[in-house]
Amino acid sequence: MSSTDDFIIENGVLTRYTGPGGDVVIPDHVTAIGKNAFSNYTTITSISIPESVKRINAVAFKGCT
Repeated sequence: MSSTDDFIIENGVLTRYTGPGGDVVIPDHVTAIGKNAFSNYTTITSISIPESVKRINAVAFKGCT
């Protein structure tokens, strides 16, 4: 499970995930997922995206498996 320390969030936009992977829960106040926010993470098993997220950049999950 992720903690808020696992994310870099600027003005509601999640710009980078820095956690260890596993089951990721994006914080409720995030409104968008930015470019390459999760790129090349192979240790993530699931991601819970809150309803507050209205926009996901096309390459936010590039290279994830």
